[in-house]
Amino acid sequence: MSSNRRTFGVVAFAAIVPVLAAVVAVVTLAATDAPSASSAASGAAGGDAIVIRNFTFSPTPLVVQAGTTVTVTNADDTRHSLTADKGSFDTHDLDGGGRATVVLDQPGKYAYHCDIHDYMKGTIEVRG
Repeated sequence: MSSNRRTFGVVAFAAIVPVLAAVVAVVTLAATDAPSASSAASGAAGGDAIVIRNFTFSPTPLVVQAGTTVTVTNADDTRHSLTADKGSFDTHDLDGGGRATVVLDQPGKYAYHCDIHDYMKGTIEVRG
């Protein structure tokens, strides 16, 4: 009888372990996965956003309609900014996890950069 119980316990354990591993994996991914640029964009007001991640702006170029409020999220642990090359907008320094918005009323192409890391560059195209 004891042998049957032991066999049942081993079989039950073998069946439960993969299920628990899958649950742990899903919970871990959900808890640690930073939003992607597309999910951040869809979650922002108006659906328009730029995410700073791994020292890059995404998406670039971002194409929006005039009057759009663009949400900028810094998903890095390092401070960044999103600053128009010609000075028309500036988020100023954003700490990791920080957010800011810029409103673009006039049609045109706006080149921007990070004031802290001048090699980080992007473009926003505003349509009328």
